Amino acid sequence: MYRVGNGHVLVDFGHNPHAFAAVTELARRWHGSRVTGVVSVPGDRADWLIAEAGRVAARGFDRVIVRSDHDLRGRRPGEVAEILCAAIRETSPEIECHTIQDECEALRQVLGEMQDGELIVFFYEHDLPPILEILHDYGAVPAVDEIPIPLVPEVSTNGHGTADGAARRVTAEVARSRR
Repeated sequence: MYRVGNGHVLVDFGHNPHAFAAVTELARRWHGSRVTGVVSVPGDRADWLIAEAGRVAARGFDRVIVRSDHDLRGRRPGEVAEILCAAIRETSPEIECHTIQDECEALRQVLGEMQDGELIVFFYEHDLPPILEILHDYGAVPAVDEIPIPLVPEVSTNGHGTADGAARRVTAEVARSRR
């Protein structure tokens, strides 16, 4: 968790409906102006699973930015984003949903549009250092001492450690960045 200006950014490696559900459960406890999710799902997942991830994002975020992974895993460019956005719009037509293909550009855009009190939940693909560099460029500082919500969501896992693993990864990353 990082403070950026008058908002916060939560960075997570989640890439499936279970991970999105765990983090959106945590995000629903946020007491800010809005919660924005920046999401994607790997292209080698079944269409129904990609759509389910979109439905979970639609129920958990006020605004969703769909980005593409660099590794398309057999999909055509934009295909996963189309499935996600269709599911988001079908589930919650009032949700603002945009597609920004590049992961780093998506982060820069949401940081540039951040409202006071906003929480941005950013699910990254696999390379954390460029994400942390962008956060640094925007003046991000670890926010461990000021987090207004519990870090471990009250969600059961599917045996893969998804729910509490997300919170532990955030906690560990913030602790490392404070050193």
